[in-house]
Amino acid sequence: MNDGVIVQYYDEYGWAAVANQDFEIGDVLVEEPPLLEVKYTGNNMPTLKLYFAMIKAYFLASAEVKKKVSELYSPTLDEIQKRIETHSDLVRGFKELYDLAQKASDEFIKSLNLNAQYKDILDHIPVIFHFNSFSIRSDSVLALFYRSSKLTHSCFPNSSMHSNQEMERHVAKRHISKGELITTSYWAAYPSWPHSLRQSSLLAHQAFLCKCDRCNGLDYSRSVPCPKCNSSIRDPQTNLLPNAIGVEDLPHVVWTSNQNWTCEECQTSFNDNELYVDMEKEDEFNKLAQHLDEKMGSKSFSMKSETFLIVEKKLSECLLILGRRHWASIKLMEMSANSLIHQNKIEVSTVIHRLQQLWKWHERHPQLGPEELLSTFVGVPLAMIRKGWTLNEGLIQYSRYLLPTALLQYTMEGTCVQHIYEIISTSTVNNSSIPVLVAQYLNQRGNELRREGEYLAAYKWYKQALLLDVDNPFLLANRAASLIGLSQYKEAEMDARRSVKINSKFRRGYYLLSCALAAQNRSKEAACAWAVRNAIPEDESDEENPTNTTTTCLTESSSSPKIAVGNVKNKSHHKRKGKKNK
Repeated sequence: MNDGVIVQYYDEYGWAAVANQDFEIGDVLVEEPPLLEVKYTGNNMPTLKLYFAMIKAYFLASAEVKKKVSELYSPTLDEIQKRIETHSDLVRGFKELYDLAQKASDEFIKSLNLNAQYKDILDHIPVIFHFNSFSIRSDSVLALFYRSSKLTHSCFPNSSMHSNQEMERHVAKRHISKGELITTSYWAAYPSWPHSLRQSSLLAHQAFLCKCDRCNGLDYSRSVPCPKCNSSIRDPQTNLLPNAIGVEDLPHVVWTSNQNWTCEECQTSFNDNELYVDMEKEDEFNKLAQHLDEKMGSKSFSMKSETFLIVEKKLSECLLILGRRHWASIKLMEMSANSLIHQNKIEVSTVIHRLQQLWKWHERHPQLGPEELLSTFVGVPLAMIRKGWTLNEGLIQYSRYLLPTALLQYTMEGTCVQHIYEIISTSTVNNSSIPVLVAQYLNQRGNELRREGEYLAAYKWYKQALLLDVDNPFLLANRAASLIGLSQYKEAEMDARRSVKINSKFRRGYYLLSCALAAQNRSKEAACAWAVRNAIPEDESDEENPTNTTTTCLTESSSSPKIAVGNVKNKSHHKRKGKKNK
């Protein structure tokens, strides 16, 4: 670890990371490269093939890496069976894990004609991956990290994970006091799941029941209108709720860890039979939402038209039985919103209604993991803009929330929020210009970071800006400059080439192209790009973005491209050294 985070032993958690100082939102807690990594093609990948790849990666690693991997958590099958002995179906699943691990180990030893002395440790490599690995690079790689493996699980974690091609970083999500455990979520993809689904999933995959504060408190994912405060709201014949906006604002009961329901208003407690709710239907809706939520996490998942009709039907039923504050209703609304924009005939107001309900739920329960709704908060409105749909004041109001929230997921910087609020609330331009306006602000932040030598951080801002303003040559040039600072010359070349393809008179684009080529020892090509750049008449509008949001990518001079690139590299190395000394 570092001085700010230490490792201590706890009877309940084992070796765990602990804050050795106070941390604030956005502070980096742990940053490290992977020990081992294997490609993962999803659930369709044969388990035996995956385990064989894990064993091979370990076998080819250095002695130092092998030592660290062997120190990671790896329970025996007997220990697992003692923990979950009352769940015979789960015991069978873990037994299969250990059996397949041994089978993969046997095949690997046989393929290389190894001595049997390797068998014991090789048997445990897939087990170590199972209990310690993180999914990175868009879930295409399973990786082991030494320090990150010491983070304890919580359903309301105080850190979030961010990874790039080389490093994994855990960042503080809120204030962390000295002596507090550093926590992450082992089930981070589904933070809003109800208590019962989270517990059953953790038990099946990690063989433990979570006892965090959230699991021992109120379960806001299960919330329905209070039968006492709203005694006349349900139909006396069917016990159904009215399908009307505003029901979610009435007093609700929330499920508690004491196995009952408590009203947030009158504080009355109820059991299941006193709620006038069909619990079998609730279970049905939960399972459907869980199934579709897991499917939506798959890259290959695309909701078919018949599935869409089922979701719409079940959503209507769910709203009448559980209301608009239950997790199942919210998840079905989210899936509906994502699917509605792909239908041929649909009212824009219907989509906006779905988004506003999601927004309202998120504001009411920020502790339920807002990040899982971010793709919907961003993707749906931007898809509407790109389709040319007219956005009314309702969606503009909504956008004041969705865009800053989405950007916070990437930046953890609150400073961008107020600025984007101002962009959207004061803008008199067409709604279709909103993404471009936001891209301009992202570009400004990237420029500030790049001038400070923070090339990786700048690159991330430019990358987000280009998602909103795809063919902006100035943004491409800025990203190329940050990539040169990171010594990623091939990628910088691609961005520079694309910028001059969009604008053939773009002097700065040719300058960056010559820098990137020179750094790859392609001197003739670099000289050609430099000559093209010098043949183009100087034009102030070319050197600066006409919107006044882009500053010069790199300070140009009459120096050769090779010397210019050298200056960039030296700046980058000097900055890193300075940070390390601090």
